[in-house]
Amino acid sequence: MVTVKSALRKAPAKLRKRGGFLCFCSDTRRFKGITKALGKLNSKHAPPTETEWRGAWGGEGGGRRRGSAVDKQVARVVNSRGAATFSLTKLVFGALKHHGLTPVVAQRVVVDERSGFATAADLIAVDGEDLVVVELKTGYPGDRTRCAMPGGNPAMMRGPASKAQDTTTNRHFAQLAVTLHMLQNEVATFERLQAAGINRVKGVVLYVDGSGSEVFPLPGWWSRRAGRILGSL
Repeated sequence: MVTVKSALRKAPAKLRKRGGFLCFCSDTRRFKGITKALGKLNSKHAPPTETEWRGAWGGEGGGRRRGSAVDKQVARVVNSRGAATFSLTKLVFGALKHHGLTPVVAQRVVVDERSGFATAADLIAVDGEDLVVVELKTGYPGDRTRCAMPGGNPAMMRGPASKAQDTTTNRHFAQLAVTLHMLQNEVATFERLQAAGINRVKGVVLYVDGSGSEVFPLPGWWSRRAGRILGSL
């Protein structure tokens, strides 16, 4: 019997250590990570932010350390049935349950053969008969839909996203859109998913911090531009 987990098990590449560095590799080639390249879509003006966490995950680089630590622990819990020890990790699983999302796999690698880019989906979950790619973000408190207003005008993104305001959510929508696009191009994977009872695939950005959680479904506008975004990078 085909399950959703078994349908997703065979990834086109893995995150491996080569020469002291992590890279996305298949049996035949290396792929470039997409995260840094997506910065080309951003304007010169960072979206407004509020004060983030203090303590061990505060200060310069604290957000990256926090995100990396939580991502690793979430992956251990979902993929290997490990234990959630960070309070923020426990909040993540509470948020998933609250929003009706049952995690299946974490840090599942997807690739785009044409562009040579790869990334890892933070979480892939199910919601009834829907498969949900979850872009997980810890932090980014306050209004995540605000953009900078240089000269009183909204800062706009670049390239194929030039009609979108440069907000925290839109930056993360771009990341989610290309991740979902790569996964949807895995024809054999989707044949297995259909056999497992999956009828639709969608994406959400899930924000979790000490004050609660918030979910933003991926708009169709971003999904339709995912291929063009990859091509522009």
